[in-house]
Amino acid sequence: MKKYVLAVCIALGINSASNAQFLSQSDIQKIKKAKLLIVKSGDANLDEDMQASLKELWKFSPLGETVTLEEAKKQSKENEEVMYVTLEHVESKSLSHGSVPSSERNNPMAKEHYLHRTVSTGTILTIKQNKSNYASVFLPSFSNKITKEILYFGISDLQCVVTMIDTKKLKNGFKVNSNFKETYTPKLKKKTLYILEDWLNPKFTEKDVKTLYKAPAKVVDYFTWKDAILNKTPGIAYSIVVPCPSGGEYAYHHYLMDAETGNVLAISKLNASVKIAGISVTQGNTGYITDKNLKNYNEAQLGDW
Repeated sequence: MKKYVLAVCIALGINSASNAQFLSQSDIQKIKKAKLLIVKSGDANLDEDMQASLKELWKFSPLGETVTLEEAKKQSKENEEVMYVTLEHVESKSLSHGSVPSSERNNPMAKEHYLHRTVSTGTILTIKQNKSNYASVFLPSFSNKITKEILYFGISDLQCVVTMIDTKKLKNGFKVNSNFKETYTPKLKKKTLYILEDWLNPKFTEKDVKTLYKAPAKVVDYFTWKDAILNKTPGIAYSIVVPCPSGGEYAYHHYLMDAETGNVLAISKLNASVKIAGISVTQGNTGYITDKNLKNYNEAQLGDW
């Protein structure tokens, strides 16, 4: 079996896998009216996937041409009705020590030693105007690559968020998850949940999954999981594990998505990651789908998340 490695990817904080809560109704209307330019990444295959994915999925605002980052910044700075969507590399850093001891301040090597930073790096899919982020979502990757189905997830999540805030006339995004729960979560139990076998803890089998998750579920290989997303297969939900870095550590948020519509059915997340001797001891925060996560999935399909 070919193994697909989950690469940790984002670093803006761990309270949410997107910045939805900071979006105001005014922000949403700006996005809705703006022409959305598509920024080239420099990778021809990725750029092709980005263009195709946006054209297939993005309906919230008109799409513009594909341009360089410099051109996108220039146009959006000159015209407030121009925004751009891009992938950005980000970092989250933490200090290993708070300060250099006074006894070591004359040591030229002390600052580097005492202020050593641990770094988490990754990628976000973000909608921007000039230098300001308006809406963004954290992305996982496979073997350090952003694949087309990952773009489908990111674009779907962004569209689901902005559309919900717009249609429900929410003042901001702080209640967007509760609206997802009310509007979309009831559909989860009627769908077959695809769980990617390479994300499932190796100790567990499909039988274990079905013991802990009481709605229909199936453990599938990568190609089956990917095809369900790209083909927008009716009747299928899928789990996707999104790592959110903060100061060199990661909190893994588990999204349960509707493959057909791209709607967010539920989000299972942890707000802290605790490590001892470099090993995560936070239940359900290993980057794999464990019994704790499966119990959370089950609670989600019952409407409790």
